[in-house]
Amino acid sequence: MEEGSTLGAFEVKPYNVELARCQYFLPVFNVGGILVGINTSTTQAYYPIKFHCPTRIAPTGFQGVGISSTTFWPSGATAIVTFYSGTIQGASLSATGTGLTANGTSSLTFTANGIIAFTGAEL
Repeated sequence: MEEGSTLGAFEVKPYNVELARCQYFLPVFNVGGILVGINTSTTQAYYPIKFHCPTRIAPTGFQGVGISSTTFWPSGATAIVTFYSGTIQGASLSATGTGLTANGTSSLTFTANGIIAFTGAEL
């Protein structure tokens, strides 16, 4: 977007610069795999995600797209995932379910390839 009624010259920017600009407003991650987190009890765990670049402001939520279900590993129990917290450097998801070992680690597995988009940093 430019001020005034006359357009300036088109500027070609490197791919990594354009990608960083997009991630500044909407950090998105492919989740065709596993997140590793820390269990705080036998029913709850937190999964930190570091952003590729700082965001404009801290995100306030997330949207999962194309994700059919999430489970804890190794228990295989269904996990209910919610947004926990966010900073401009990253965010944490909270997951509740059963079969966790308190004060241990667990993995959150996604059964379908999808994306997690952290929201609230967009204009």
